[in-house]
Amino acid sequence: MFNRFFKINSYLMIVLFIVIVVVNSVISYHCGGINSEILTISIFTACFMIYVNVIMLNRSSLNKMITILVSVSLFIGLCLITYHQSPRYSYKKARDLVVNNLSREYESVRVIDVEIKKIKATQKLNYFIDKGYLIGVQKNNNIDFYFFNALNGQYQLMKDYKLEEN
Repeated sequence: MFNRFFKINSYLMIVLFIVIVVVNSVISYHCGGINSEILTISIFTACFMIYVNVIMLNRSSLNKMITILVSVSLFIGLCLITYHQSPRYSYKKARDLVVNNLSREYESVRVIDVEIKKIKATQKLNYFIDKGYLIGVQKNNNIDFYFFNALNGQYQLMKDYKLEEN
């Protein structure tokens, strides 16, 4: 009976870890890859736990129970990390927010398409993210660049940044 339960748990953990990797991949795609460390951690954790679950199929009941507890704990940990450490804004949402806020202050505001959409922050934004979005904006014939923090929605003017530096 316990062996059957363990096999079901192993297959369920494999599926759940694959789901976490897929969710983190989708988040990474929509956020321009600024959360690549979370994606890397989830992939390695998923691979490790799948490997451990497969190895423990023919072990003692105590080892299987420990494997189940570790698998569930790591899965819950990955879910919490994914939820709390992922960016809240995609590049498109960030760009729209900056343009909408600046259009209240300036008469003519439009987005400048930049090739590089993410830029390293001067300090880590959280444990896993150290990049933000680079948003180019033309305001009344002046081109300015903004650093956008995808975690909290704050942005700031980058006074010395020039397009030629790309």
